Amino acid sequence: MRLFSIAGHLGLDSGIVKFGGRYWEKDPVKLRSVALISLGGAFLSGAILGALLFVSAPWLADEFFKKPDLIPILRGFAVTFPFVTTLRVAAATSSLSRKLLCGAVSEDIAQPILQIGLFLVFFNMGMGLNAAILSIGISYGISAVIGLLCMARSVPRVITFDRIRMDDLVPIIRFSLPAIVGVTLGAFNLWGDRLLIGYFSTETNTGIYQSISVLTMFTTIIVSGFKISIAPTVSRMYHDGEYDGIKTLAKSVTRWTLYISIPILIFVFINANLLITSLFGFEYESGTIPLLILTVGQAFYVAFGVVDQIFLMTGKQIEWTRISAFIFVSTIILDSILIPRANLIGASIVSSAMMLLLGSIATIRLNHHLRLRLFDKYHAKIFIASLITVLIAYPIAAILAFNLLINLLITTVIIYTVFGGLLLASGLEASDKEIIYRIIKKK
Repeated sequence: MRLFSIAGHLGLDSGIVKFGGRYWEKDPVKLRSVALISLGGAFLSGAILGALLFVSAPWLADEFFKKPDLIPILRGFAVTFPFVTTLRVAAATSSLSRKLLCGAVSEDIAQPILQIGLFLVFFNMGMGLNAAILSIGISYGISAVIGLLCMARSVPRVITFDRIRMDDLVPIIRFSLPAIVGVTLGAFNLWGDRLLIGYFSTETNTGIYQSISVLTMFTTIIVSGFKISIAPTVSRMYHDGEYDGIKTLAKSVTRWTLYISIPILIFVFINANLLITSLFGFEYESGTIPLLILTVGQAFYVAFGVVDQIFLMTGKQIEWTRISAFIFVSTIILDSILIPRANLIGASIVSSAMMLLLGSIATIRLNHHLRLRLFDKYHAKIFIASLITVLIAYPIAAILAFNLLINLLITTVIIYTVFGGLLLASGLEASDKEIIYRIIKKK
């Protein structure tokens, strides 16, 4: 389901941002046309792929997963697919206005809250596993409607009965298909390791790895938010030839992604064993070392998180696909070697190493294409502050003997105090100081 939410819309979310940014406030007729082409294409792709999954569910359940009980689950997901693709493209279209709140509410807030709430209601009604399937389908359906309303509110005259111009149909497809292949292969390193653990290892290890992976994924939401926010701006800057603006924006967004995400990752790193045993039980304790490794890998993902959007919005989608394909093949080869030998530790090492390799190759190529050096001395200060914070907070967390909530509260205060203090003492970049000043002044 996660992989489909990334790939099922066939890259039309990137397509509408790329082409919509070109026409925004310049050609409302073409803007409306590309929006509706993208939305219609996303719904159609979701419907077709959902139908294929529905039909192939028995084979997937019996032959691939070797679990016949998965058939109704896979078919329940299949029915949801058109709503998933429609929601993603509607949210992307509404982001063209640079007013991101409505689209974010529909996709990142309304859907998960509805899913959790409906699940609790249905589960308490005694519906068991069906509670999960129904909650996913209904939550995506309602959220897709909210997303369409956001799109109609954000994009002028997008919902009318005027004729749709098809001039950009082929260019959008030519852009979107390579783009989604690259994005999907790149995202495989975030989600695919769980599938490979399930294939090569035991059910117990699969459950443990799935659980610890959740603890490292909170920062993925932060990175996703920044990606959505910068994509329309990068597209417009590129069309207008503002390459220096792209460089400045990329560096600034990377810094702010790190500012927000690093304390969270440090918190998970120094409390890894406590979080695992408290949330999942002592039988999950073998996931502690893999969680430490995955947390380091997630830090790499955060640091390089925006590079894919820069590739896509500057017309380098084919090269991004090549880079992602190389990482995808390398991941499968290394996982097939290390998981049977080292289980969870092997999978976590491969995942983290591929995060670093993907980001490193991408930044080298961006420097070649745009003379964009993603990191500077201010980013180095962030990484040094992170290391010092770990060295100070980790020993303290290890000796705390209070209850769970007090221990976590103390470590949180220590992390933010030390990390924030070190950054302020070392000196922030001038634009970051200005942003912080404006936030404080606004409050």
